[in-house]
This record gives sequence, structure tokens and C-alpha cells, in this order.
Amino acid sequence: MKYWQLAACIAEEKEIFNQYLGSIDLIKYGRENISEDIVHEAFLKSKVKMFITSDNSLGLNYNDYLKKINCNIIETLTILEAYKRYGDKITEVFDYGSLNLGSLK
Repeated sequence: MKYWQLAACIAEEKEIFNQYLGSIDLIKYGRENISEDIVHEAFLKSKVKMFITSDNSLGLNYNDYLKKINCNIIETLTILEAYKRYGDKITEVFDYGSLNLGSLK
């Protein structure tokens, strides 16, 4: 995972962000790989929950639209569990709203 990807994943959790990325110049170092130990530590502290839906997507927000189209939650994951399973692809959930898990095959 790159520094910018971790930043995208924990941007809403200011305390965790500041602890792990607060002193990092993301413009200068954003494209560099970050230690897996740091990623795991940050995600272990995170309160972010992700979910897998019946349309085979990974997402963050189970909203009215998903309910309306009869899309159900199949599994709930911590961000660390999602990262261990799908790697840095989870960043797409923060960038685009969801990740089509079928595209990972």
C-alpha cells in the first residue's frame, strides 16, 4: 500500500491519521510504499466497517438506493479484514464508493 492510499482510507479518522501520517509530506512521499506493519496497526485501530453486498461489491455505506434495488449485506468486515482479503484495492471504495469484487478474479 502507498502512503496516499492509507491516507484515503483513514482520512475521516483524524486521530489515527495524525498518529500515522501527520508528519509525512504526502505530496513528496505519497507514491512510496508504506510498511505493512504500519498499515496493519492503523487499520487495527480504525472503526471503519466495510461490507460485501449481494451484488458482489465491497462498500462503506448501506444506503436507501441499495435497499431499493434489493441489494443486501452478505458480510461485514473491519477495514483490516478487508485489507487482508483484497489488499490495496480497498482504496477504490473510498475513491469511487464501492469495489466490484468480480473484477478481482
